[in-house]
Amino acid sequence: MFVDRTDHLRSQVYDVLRRERVLILAAIDVDSVSACKIFQSLLCSDGIQYSLVPVSGRQSLKQAFQEHAEQARHVVLVNCGATISVVDELDASEETHFYIFDSHRPFDLYNVYSDKVHLIKSPDEDLDFPQPEEVFSDPEEDDIDSDEEVADSYEDSLGDGDDDEVGEPQAKRRAVSMKRKAQLRREKRVWEQKRADILFKYFEFYYHSTASSLIMLELAHHMSKDNNDLVWWAIVGLTEQLLYQRIDRERYVTDAAQLQERFVLRLNNPLDDMMYGSFVAQFGYQHKFSAADVVYSLTGLLENTDGQSAYSMNFFKAIDSLSRSNSDVLRKGIALAMEHQLALSQQVRLFMDMNQIISAGSFTYTYIDESSPHHRFFSNTVLLTRLARYLQPTTRKRSQQLPFLLSAPCRSAPETCVVLGVPAARESAHKNYLSRAFEAAVRHMKGTVQIEFDSFEPAVVQMRYEDRPRFFDALTAVLES
Repeated sequence: MFVDRTDHLRSQVYDVLRRERVLILAAIDVDSVSACKIFQSLLCSDGIQYSLVPVSGRQSLKQAFQEHAEQARHVVLVNCGATISVVDELDASEETHFYIFDSHRPFDLYNVYSDKVHLIKSPDEDLDFPQPEEVFSDPEEDDIDSDEEVADSYEDSLGDGDDDEVGEPQAKRRAVSMKRKAQLRREKRVWEQKRADILFKYFEFYYHSTASSLIMLELAHHMSKDNNDLVWWAIVGLTEQLLYQRIDRERYVTDAAQLQERFVLRLNNPLDDMMYGSFVAQFGYQHKFSAADVVYSLTGLLENTDGQSAYSMNFFKAIDSLSRSNSDVLRKGIALAMEHQLALSQQVRLFMDMNQIISAGSFTYTYIDESSPHHRFFSNTVLLTRLARYLQPTTRKRSQQLPFLLSAPCRSAPETCVVLGVPAARESAHKNYLSRAFEAAVRHMKGTVQIEFDSFEPAVVQMRYEDRPRFFDALTAVLES
């Protein structure tokens, strides 16, 4: 079910959560860091107990929930959970309620119609959902089964009598029964085809909507607890969406203008420097950062691969860096971001010098070997996606009109790789249809390999190296069909 953020966000979400301990499961991205920082501020101001657990993917989400489910009946999901049936996937009890702040779309339909799942969305978000009877059950299914059973029973009873006594009327009744069965089967096939068409249209594209940090800021606003820091954290979350092409520029301008009108100007905050469509904050007389600087810094902290920091530790460091008193951590993140940027540019140059971008007909692709000096940077989805978008314009003009796939070694599992896909350059970057193509390719392989859809982001899969060529062949067949 949906919660309208302007009318019911406080009464239907926060006032319910404040009654007992809250479990927060958050994806590892900049918008999640910003949203959690705002939410933490609200919870601490009211003395509400909570547990915050960062999760790196679907398996991590399941594990974290199983480990902490007994501690809380109310679970807040930040930038995860919207696109999967959380009640089924997490095997949740009847007492568990989920409150989902997630910018990923489209919503899983079981979440939409479940009274245990509370989806928080922007009221200006235009969503066209199928009706339950169109996708969950055939409205004639029970009638079909009932009619066929009655017809079969009736025929059996006729068959028990004397053939000479029944004669021609029995044959006519059997003929009518068979026609009825055929009609019902045809109607069922028509409904199933219509259902498939509806679901294909609804799930065709993956995309992002309003940043979760903006919705958290709305919650703070309704509680009269918004301040300069909370506004800045929301700005950082919004800026990440633009920089990493999760929303288009039109959406960004709309959301930024609303921030300007409702928060920045009202609070007399010096964040109204819109010189290049972004914001700037100054901490006292010493530290001045643009929102983009902070996004890259947080990304550097989150994606740190020095071998000493776990993902969860990186997440909490990123949260701490948003505090005014921890600007030194923010500067460390900027240094890490510069290191990542250098690795990106050098890897692009390596691909171009070695002419390693390959055309497969319906898409282009390349991959990073473990022998590459920079491979450790690209086992993370954010940097791998940025590399793919850097590489795509370097291909030939015709190849730029095709989807681009990039593969890299998986840091968490030996002999395993990650494959990521981005749409063609001429298509909308913030809408990705390749996730459905990947799923169709896996079905085409008929379960002969194990491929995991573990990432919260679209068109990202994990597989063994030996299965990658077969996956590419299956994807070629799907895209050319």
